[in-house]
This record gives sequence, structure tokens and C-alpha cells, in this order.
Amino acid sequence: MGVNEGNFYSVPLVVLSIVIAIFSSYVSLDLSHKARSSSNRKTRNLFLIYSSFSLGIGIWTMHFVGMLAFHTHFPVSYNLLLTGISFVIPILTSFIAFRLASRLKTYRFIFACFCMGMGISSMHYIGMAALESSYSIKYDPLLFAVSVFIPIGVSFISMFRMFQDFLDGWGKLANALLLGIGISGMHYTGMSAMHFTVGTSHSPPGNSLFAQLMSYVMETTSLSYVVCSALFLLVGCVCFGAHLDRRLAYEAASKNELHFQSLFEHSPDIVCSIDLQGKIVSANGATEKLLGYSKDELKERMSTEFIVPEESEKFEQLFENVKHGMPQNYEIHSIHKQGFIMEFSVTTIPIIFRKKVIGVFAIAKDITERKRNEERLRRAEKFAMAGQLAAGIAHEIRNPLTTVRGMTQLIREGISKQSYFDLMLSEMGQIESILSEFLLLANPGEFKTSNLHEILTNIVMQMDARALLSNIHILVEYETDTPWIFCDENKIRHVFNHVLANAIESMNDGGDINVQICFVDDDKVQIRFTDQGVGIPDEWQNKLGEPYYSTKDKGTGIGLMISYQIIHEHNGEIHIYKAGRRGTVVDITLPVTAEG
Repeated sequence: MGVNEGNFYSVPLVVLSIVIAIFSSYVSLDLSHKARSSSNRKTRNLFLIYSSFSLGIGIWTMHFVGMLAFHTHFPVSYNLLLTGISFVIPILTSFIAFRLASRLKTYRFIFACFCMGMGISSMHYIGMAALESSYSIKYDPLLFAVSVFIPIGVSFISMFRMFQDFLDGWGKLANALLLGIGISGMHYTGMSAMHFTVGTSHSPPGNSLFAQLMSYVMETTSLSYVVCSALFLLVGCVCFGAHLDRRLAYEAASKNELHFQSLFEHSPDIVCSIDLQGKIVSANGATEKLLGYSKDELKERMSTEFIVPEESEKFEQLFENVKHGMPQNYEIHSIHKQGFIMEFSVTTIPIIFRKKVIGVFAIAKDITERKRNEERLRRAEKFAMAGQLAAGIAHEIRNPLTTVRGMTQLIREGISKQSYFDLMLSEMGQIESILSEFLLLANPGEFKTSNLHEILTNIVMQMDARALLSNIHILVEYETDTPWIFCDENKIRHVFNHVLANAIESMNDGGDINVQICFVDDDKVQIRFTDQGVGIPDEWQNKLGEPYYSTKDKGTGIGLMISYQIIHEHNGEIHIYKAGRRGTVVDITLPVTAEG
């Protein structure tokens, strides 16, 4: 029988060796992934150590299970020192590789993959060197080179996938299969490269310590016990790694719970959890402070009990929306324990567990004082506006009344002329005009759906005669279908009349006034008036619309202020700005509505 004849593999042990390689690869790659994800340096190093032990022990165990699967027709034994060295090498090289690769720098990553691949190859061939028999071992150079290249290439691909991408469970399993099969492939390719030849291996001469260590050998039976011990050690690493992971997860969960509990308890706003039936499950200290009820009094009571009756239906509808997974923001009135009403800004958020809503968090901020201050401010603004209007009326009427009073005194003294009566009538007409403008603003008016094109066409026809006297042409351009607006037609006509009148008065040398109507949004229409008048100086831009401020010599600014108020009343906007070197642009934007 030839030296290499009669040798065979035990298939169950071969399968077991491959399973060990894949299992240890999965555990190791999973732990190294956890190491990379950890922000704590001590925890990261612990995961790297157990990752390295898991892969190193798995590689060593896989090799020697594979060796036990290989049956020869001659007796073999294993050198104890070289077997021990082969055990240390994969653990050490795995730790170095994982430590280097975790930084994700190119040169470190390449060296890490090379280190792991060479560690797997070195472990195999040192383990083969531990094999002692009556024959020597020689290797086929080509298969030897292939066996060295396999773990380097597989290490690169597997570690690149692990450290470049955050893989899910199936991705990790595929990665482990790749690395485990690569380790097994390296081993059995190396075994195929091996040939036994006649001649014994030579032990180191002399009585040195190294020679004595090299003299210790293990029989196959002893190796089986050692391999079993290594398997138990591998399982121990797995269990300890799982325990460490669970403990860290528990600590992280406890820390998060403490943070949440602190936020819950020390929030200055009401925070409470409500079940799907609307009962209060828990409430923080601010709830007792703001509503006057203790936590025990709130627990298990319906949340609607603390809402004013007229808003209960609104609250229930919003609560139903939250139960369907839609967060809600709203303002609502609540009843204090002592009976007075408070106003809250409320945010309700669904509590979701396993894609199901299991409850609701309610966060309520007391806005009672803010609302009171806003109401005070609104009243102050109304009084200020009333005072402003009163001052405007007094200011505008005083000058004509002074003239009328002077003319009356002259007539009483017997000095009478027709021109005095004409002047008095003119001044009385001025007073009537001013009062009409203020009455227009004070009148609530009648809102209805109106045709904007029709309103503008009528106004332009009325203003055309006045414009032509000043050599001015009013050009209207309708860029849209007929827009309908919900308005007080008299007030809107007043605004458009005022804008066109101002444009005509500003154009001493004649020219064109362009009126354009176009949509700026689906729900808004813009009316743009562009004249070729004297324009507006930059320093006057921000003062337009203020009472008593006008660009005209005898103007008061009251008309423009009233125009601003009317457009604001119609939920619109008015902007006035320069149209280049000469001219002014007035943009009026109003909301559109459906045809009436």
C-alpha cells in the first residue's frame, strides 16, 4: 500500500467542522458589530476580546476536528507545544484584525484583512507541523498558494461587508456562511496540498528547554478531549458574550427609563398617560400643581371629566384621531379643582408597541396667562386704533371747521361775499368726505361672492374720463379666468378707486396705468396696479399706511390707512414698492372662492 493510499475522511466529522466554522464566524462577527456600535471604550474592548476568542477558538477547533476526521493507515500523534501555539495564533490575529478594521481607514483595513487571512493560514500549517508520524509531509506549491489566498480574500469580503454596512440578521448569517466556508475551504484545500513521504521529521537535538518541550506529544484520543474542551470554551464565550450584551442592554434600558422618568416627573407641563378607553393611567407632579388634583384622585378617572362640557365632544374626536396613530395639537379649556377655568395647549401622542397603539401620552402647557395677556393686548390695540381714528377725525375736521368759523365771523360782522359761501360749502363737503371714509371703515358691511373682473371693469370705466383729462390711459389685462372673491363690494371698490386716484395724481406728465389680474396660488388672486408717476423714495417705504403720513403735499394718509384696514379685513395683503426709476407698483392679494 502506498504512503498516501488508504487515507479517508469521516463525513460526520467533516460536516461538524464546517458547522463549527460557520457558527463561530457568526458569533464573532455579531460581537464585533456590537463592539463597533458601542460608544463606551471599555465595552467596545470587551466585545472585541470575546469576538476574537470566539473566532480564534472556532478556527482552531474546526482545524483539529477536521484532523480527527482524517483517518490514516498509520498511527499519528500531535506535538503539544506546536498545538498550543496554533491555538494562540488565531485568537491574537483576530483581535488585531478586528481592532484595526474598526477604524475604517483604508490602509488599516487592508492590513487587518491580510492579518486575519494569514492568521488562519498560519494556524493551519502550524497545526499540520504539530502532526508527528513515521512519515514526512510535503505540499503541492499551487494548492498551498491557493489555500493561503482563500482566507485573505474571504476575510476582506466578509469584514468589508460587516464594517461598511450595518447588516440585519439575514445579512449577518450570509456573512458568517461566507467566512465559515472560507475557513473550511482553506483547511481542506491545505489538506489536499499535503502528501506524506518516506522519512521522519527530526526533533531538536540536545537537552535544551525547547527540545524538552518539543518532546511532549498527544495521542489522537487526548486530542479529542482537548477539542471537546475547546468546544465547551467556545460555548462559554458565546454565553458570556450574550450575558454581557443582555446586561448592557438592561443598563441602557434602565438609563433610558431613568431619563424618561426624570423628564416625566420634572416637566413643568402636565404629562399624563391615558389608556384607549380615555382613563388616566399616570400623571406627573405638574398635573397636581396646575389642576389641583392629587395623582391618586386623577388615576382611573376619565380624562373628559376635566374638560369643560362644551368642548368634550371636540376632545373625544381628537382622542379618536390619536388612537388611530395621528398626533394632535390643539387648545382646550379645563376645569381646576376649585372650579375656575384654565386654558391649555395640548399635544397628544400615540404610544405604539409592536405597531399597535396601546395608549396615549398627553402633554398640556398652561396658556391661561398668555391668553389673558393677548386679550389685553388686543383691547389695547383696539383702544389705540380708536384713539388714532378719533385723532384722525379731529385732525381732518379741525382745519375745515376753522375756515367755516372764520367765514361765519366775517358774515356776522357784515362782511359778506359769494366766495365766502362757496368756500364754506367746499369745506363742509371736505368734512362730509372725511366722515364718509371713516363710516365706511366702521360699517361691518355685507359680504357676498362677487366677480372681480366686473368690479374692476366698472371702476375703470368710471375713472377713464378723469384719466383722459390728464392724458393717462388705463390698460387692463386679465391673465386668468373670472376669479370670484368673497367681499364687501363697496369697500373693495373704495380701495381700487383710491389706488387709481393716487396713480392718476402722481402722473403729471401723462402715461399709462397697467392693471393686471393673475393667480399667485390656487386659492389667491393678485391685482397689480403699475403707474408711471414720480415713484416712492426709499426712506418713505416703511411709513406707508400710517395715519397722517402721505407723499402728497395736502394728503393726510388716512385714505391709505383705511385701504390697508379694508384689505386686512378681507384676509388679504397689500404691498407698495417702486417700479424702477419711475413709477409705483401696488400689489393687492385676495383669497378666491367658488362661484356664487
